[in-house]
Amino acid sequence: MNFVKYRNILRLDNAISLLQETDASISDIAFDCGFQNVRTFNRVFIQYTGKSPLEFRKDPELELSINIHPHKKPADSIVVVNDSPVVKLRN
Repeated sequence: MNFVKYRNILRLDNAISLLQETDASISDIAFDCGFQNVRTFNRVFIQYTGKSPLEFRKDPELELSINIHPHKKPADSIVVVNDSPVVKLRN
């Protein structure tokens, strides 16, 4: 995993927590997590999870999977269960 992917996963993990635990705006969460603009935040969130931040916020019970390799067929993923990231390896 390269640095950019690792950084994005850390930022998304933080963003997911903030989306679940606060009423902060999506743009505030994007900036608080280190994204330079909301458009990039939305693109990366969808790229790694398959859902938009707004879709996730509307359904917080949704099991959200963060795809470690978003441009490849998913082999490994991080699944957020009960506010905690869990690495899931697929065979």
